[in-house]
Parts: sequence; structure tokens; C-alpha cells
Amino acid sequence: MKVTIQNYDEAIKNIGLKNLNPKQAKAHENIVRDKKDEIFDELMNDSEYAGIVKNYFKSLEVMVGKKGNKKIVNKTSKRAVRKVTKRKVPKTVKPVKKEEVDRKTAVSKPKRKTVTKTTKKKISVKPKKEDNVKYVESIDIEVSLIKRFALLHNKTKTIGQLTTLLTALKKAILQKKIRANSIFVKEIKEMEKRLLKLIDTVKKQKADEVKITIDDYQKFKEIGNSEKVIKAVTYIIRYMGLVNKPNIDTKAKNLLSHINTALDKGEIDKNYMETIKFIKSNLSNLDNNKTLLEIPQTALQGLQGLNGLSGFDGLGSLSSILSDLANPEPEMVSAQQLARMDFNDIELEPEFEEVLGRIAKSCAIMISGEPGSGKSSFALLFAKSRAEQGKRVLYITSEEGINSTMKEKIIRYKATLPNLIITTKIPDNKSSYDDIIFDSAQTLQLTPEDIRNNKNLNADLCFYVFQVTKGGVFRGAKDFEHEVDVVLKAHNGIVSSKGCKNRFGGNGEIRVY
Repeated sequence: MKVTIQNYDEAIKNIGLKNLNPKQAKAHENIVRDKKDEIFDELMNDSEYAGIVKNYFKSLEVMVGKKGNKKIVNKTSKRAVRKVTKRKVPKTVKPVKKEEVDRKTAVSKPKRKTVTKTTKKKISVKPKKEDNVKYVESIDIEVSLIKRFALLHNKTKTIGQLTTLLTALKKAILQKKIRANSIFVKEIKEMEKRLLKLIDTVKKQKADEVKITIDDYQKFKEIGNSEKVIKAVTYIIRYMGLVNKPNIDTKAKNLLSHINTALDKGEIDKNYMETIKFIKSNLSNLDNNKTLLEIPQTALQGLQGLNGLSGFDGLGSLSSILSDLANPEPEMVSAQQLARMDFNDIELEPEFEEVLGRIAKSCAIMISGEPGSGKSSFALLFAKSRAEQGKRVLYITSEEGINSTMKEKIIRYKATLPNLIITTKIPDNKSSYDDIIFDSAQTLQLTPEDIRNNKNLNADLCFYVFQVTKGGVFRGAKDFEHEVDVVLKAHNGIVSSKGCKNRFGGNGEIRVY
């Protein structure tokens, strides 16, 4: 039995809550809570959350397979047989008075009618909208950040996870997406203050993580839930994310199921009906078409400004949001549009951002230096920082190897993190990692073409360590530099980007030891 969110309750009923292990029980509590708060579908758009849920469902599938359904069916049938055999059949049939028949009929009929109504009657009522909830095409950045803060309540988080939220908050303030006249400016300042205090507490206690309790949790929760994305819009965005993508059969079927349910319940606004029907038709014919068709531009333009809805941060409506999804790298924009655009910058700790700059996803970084100059130490510290942010980092240490020296470095730099994976060889499948560090490029026998091909990986970034001679050069140095976005130099424990190639404007240095 494949466990999905649609048959989840049935699966749990078959397995039994008492048979769940502590981790599964905790996952169950979270899913029940998120479904109740109606944020499950939104959270499933987050790859980390979706991965955890997927693994949890797989563990349930194993339990369902072991338990099976035969025992339940046989048990039920045996009880039914016993009841039949114990039932006494009268030898003679006594005449029954008319009053008794009427009385029996009067008692039994309502029960049969009730069952018929609940099982056969088609429900077509529109969903009840919550009070004080604003339905929007895209949730305001302030509300989104406050919701993320509220979700920390009664959770255990690492310093990296707290820093990620704080960085996102500061970034929104610096980019003036959150302004001084915001209606939630008081809560935003309070949130920033508390995050700083939590991070400081973890550092002082030298702990790996901290249990968070938000005293006025209800206030932040209500603000976080004050806006919800229109259901039709979530379906349109999910669909656009599947266009021209391989291996989408399962996701397409799930989306089609959700759309059909929403249509049956009357949850699709008439303004989006034409586009939703177009999507439904394409999803239904996926087996014949092999790939999904893009939504016509006329349909996207038709959604512009519906019901007075504004888009993300007031910079455009759903039409522009979907256009960005369909065309992530436009060939021509106005200067005004460019100033309003958001790009997928990677959030770094301030000391690394000073050296590297505001690096973009899929970038390539190289560092070179003589033996003992600090290049591998910098690479490990960078890997630790990214892992603390919740990223899955692969460190390929063919130069050092898995030995006592590497162990000493990991302990010395406090990089003992479960999502920092150490290996000596390049794995065939690298798709599950956010960052990949190659140490060193020469011992791994990498070529400039390898670096060029690695940009097609799903990784946020690739980091290459190069050994150099005493003269400070190595064979093919210029070819490698041409293929990367950032060049760093290491010397006597100091790593610097000053005077080096850097597409992202970094121009600083950091002391490693």
C-alpha cells in the first residue's frame, strides 16, 4: 500500500498509533497539526519538509506491508461467522401483530435513511472562509517571515537554522521589502530581537541546538495565518513547476487529484476556472502528450489584477509571477523591471559574504594555495557554515582522506554535523546534495570540462580546492579560472579575494588560523 496524504488516516488506523516509534509519532503529530492549520500543502513546497514527509511515508509503507490486511479481513469474517452460527432460528413462525410490525418499522427506517444520505449524497458546498483571513495571490513577505517564526514554537533548532531565518529577515529589511510604516513593524523588531537572543544563548552555552518557546505564540500564529494563497493559484504555480520537467507522473497525478477535489467542492473561483480547466485537461492527457503544455500567455494576462489582488511585494500580479516561472531568465527587461527583480542569491554568513560576495546558485568557486596555506581549512569551515544552515554538504577529501588527521580537523572546527558527508571518491549520484566540495581537483583528476558540466547539477554551488607549486601556479590554471565564477587565494592562513576574479563583487579576506 502506497501511503499518501489522501489515504494517510486509513494507513495510521491500520498500523495503530501505539505501534509508531518515537520519531514516527513526532512526525504524525506535526502532520496532524499542519493539516489542521491548513499549511501542509504550503509546507510541502519546501524540499526539506517534503523530503522528511516522504521518508516518513515510506517507513509507514513498510509497516503496512508487514501487517497486511488479510488478518484484519479474516478476523472480521470469523466474528461474522460466529454470530451467524450462534443465532437461533425459530422452528415455527408465530403470527405477528400489525402494531408490532409498525413499531419495528418505525424504529428501523430512520437508520436506513441516515446511512443512505451520508453515503450517496454528493457534497457540493463551498468551503467556509475563516474570519480575518485575506486570500491573496502571494503572501506578503512580512506575514511569511512571521509565520516562519511562529512555526519555531516548541521546536528544537540549530544555530544555523535560526541564522537562516534571521538572515532572511535582515535581507528583507535591507531591500526595503519591510518598511518603517509597516503595520507589523513592532512584531518584526520583536522577532529580530528574540532571534538574536536565541543565537547568543546557543553560542554561550556551546550547545548544538535549542528548544524554542514563544510566550505570545498565539499572536504570531494569528498574523502568520492572516493571509492564505488562493487555492487555484497554488495549483497554477505547481503546474508551471512541472512544465518541461522529467519524471513527473506521480506529482502530476497528485495535482490532478487535488484539482478534481477542489472542483467537486466548489473551491475554484470563476476568475481562475478557465486556466484550471486547461491544466486539468493537460494533466489528464499526460500519458498521450508525454510532456505538459505551458499555459498560454493570453490566459496568464487574463489573470492580471483580478479582484484587486496584487502580486508579490506589490511588484506585479500572478501573471508576472507565472511568467517568471515559465521564463526564469528573460532576454530583455526594462531597467525599472530589473530593479524590481529578485534573484536566487545564496545566503552566507557575513564573513564569507565579504570574501565571496552575494553569490548566485549554480556557481563555481575555486581556491588555490601551497600546502599548509589554509585552503582546505577554509573549505571545511565553509562546509560547516553551510551545513549549519541546514544544507546537505558533500565534502570529497581525496587529498586528506578519511583518517585521524581529518577527524582532528572536524573536531577542532566543531564541524561534527550529520548533514556534512565526508567521502574519498566522487559518487555517481550527486543530486541529493546542496553543496559539493572537491579537495583537491588535481588528485581527483578534474578537467575544466568537468567544472563546466558540474554547473548542470542541481547543487547550489561547487567548491574546488587546487594545490599549487611554490611558484604559485599549476598546469592549466587559466583554463580552470575561466570556468569558475570566483577565484580565491590562500597564503599563510589568510584567504583573500582581493585582486582576483569575482563575478559577485567580493573583495575581502578572512583569517583561517
